[in-house]
Amino acid sequence: RFEKVKSWLERFGPDGSASLFFHNDSKLERMWMDSRSRTQTVLDHMAFTFMGIFLFIDLFKNQVPAATTAVEFMHHALFPCFYTVFFIFVKVFPSWYVRHRETIIFVSRLGACMLMSGNPSTDRFPLAGASQLRQFSLFFTLNIFPCFYAIRADRHLFLQVANTLVIVVSNRGESYTADNLPLRSSLAGASLLITVLLELQSRRAFTLEHAQTQASKQTHEHPRRQGKGAEERGDWYEWGSSNDYNADKPVPQ
Repeated sequence: RFEKVKSWLERFGPDGSASLFFHNDSKLERMWMDSRSRTQTVLDHMAFTFMGIFLFIDLFKNQVPAATTAVEFMHHALFPCFYTVFFIFVKVFPSWYVRHRETIIFVSRLGACMLMSGNPSTDRFPLAGASQLRQFSLFFTLNIFPCFYAIRADRHLFLQVANTLVIVVSNRGESYTADNLPLRSSLAGASLLITVLLELQSRRAFTLEHAQTQASKQTHEHPRRQGKGAEERGDWYEWGSSNDYNADKPVPQ
């Protein structure tokens, strides 16, 4: 049973070789993921930069004024600083990020979900008394924003379900998503739909590009094989048959 679970996780876990929503050969799945990771890197960096700016704005606007000691300030600043160091590491080692992109995003989103579902009394994103603009920005950031650094739709769905379960288990009354269930459900459904459409578009583009690459290889290999055969048979093959080659010769008497 453990081997079956391990095999399933290797196929359908982060950076696995299979998808619950789309059927594809494991080799082509890996090729598509590598291609998508390379094309998504720039957009990922933009999304991570925005997220880092958001964290530091929240730190200095909401957390620093509430901190009474240096230790408490360091506690609040720990996550934004760790996020910044990690972003620099990703920029310095882009090939490592491309190989493990889905795992990195999956683990970071799951970790953020667990972090934000901690003690409600120390909620980093309280909504009690918050303005409508702050509430909407938090809902949008935490539900729609992951589409900008999207992973495969089935992994995205798992994270959405895990996020909901964590909220229910932790019994968050005034959390960043639990107090407005209809809005959260609508945004979660919209994010899943956007993720599916983005993945579908990416898979179609890769399929067309891969088909064109294969056709181009076959087109170049065919004349090369013909040319090699002509060299083996002699110059007469390049211009015609042996009968054509001897057609103009006089018939011996």
